[in-house]
Amino acid sequence: MTRSGSIVYYLAAVVCGCLFMSLALLAVSEAPLRSAGGGYGDLFLLYFLSVVNGWFTALVFAFLLRRMTSLLRLRQGWLWILAGAAISPLVVWVLAESWPRIMRSIPLGWPGLMVALSSMFLGPVMALALPGNLGRAVLGAGMAGAATALVLYAIHRAFARPAETNS
Repeated sequence: MTRSGSIVYYLAAVVCGCLFMSLALLAVSEAPLRSAGGGYGDLFLLYFLSVVNGWFTALVFAFLLRRMTSLLRLRQGWLWILAGAAISPLVVWVLAESWPRIMRSIPLGWPGLMVALSSMFLGPVMALALPGNLGRAVLGAGMAGAATALVLYAIHRAFARPAETNS
């Protein structure tokens, strides 16, 4: 993939991945947000917060998806969808389970920095990791990962070299 393809690939991972995650979380949520704009306002607010705080998780997902599909030589779209549906919940679960332990191991002199880093990199994951939310978050992440993987597959195919597209 060319460098311009990489930029488009990772930008789409953030833009589309956060949108699909917002839609999936609204779909699996027990009590959706109630904003002044109703359903569309809920989606807009959740999407905005997902992009601001979820870009790191989306980039990790896209990187792992790209590496896995390259190593396993997955060339069909349905294989990318299955890989995305498997990787996304795994990323959410690993980050949600490991981040509190990492935070406890940081020296106590840096609490402000750690809170800032937590909210910047893992805000949505930590909100999903609250008791009772992780199961729904993993289900939503699977749906969002599958949809995002399909978009990323299309981008990968558009920017692939001719030898890579022959399958």
